Formats: sequence, structure tokens, C-alpha cells
Amino acid sequence: MRDETKEIPLAVQVKEEDWAKAYAGTYQATLTFTASLITPPAP
Repeated sequence: MRDETKEIPLAVQVKEEDWAKAYAGTYQATLTFTASLITPPAP
């Protein structure tokens, strides 16, 4: 699966006081992360 792209729905919570400080406008961002599947050793 290396180098594959998949879209995952994501929700973000912003504190009300931080939202009040934000300038008006349109915001856009990219979130990039790496995930690994680790299989525990057999007993």
C-alpha cells in the first residue's frame, strides 16, 4: 500500500475563543500523516 492515497473524513474542533480571534476569509489546509500496522510477535 506504499504510495497510495486515500481520503478519510476528518472533523476538527476549534475552541470558541480561538474562532473569535480568526480573521474572516476562506481557509484551506492539508493534513499529512503516516500510519503503520504492527503485528505483535506470536507467543
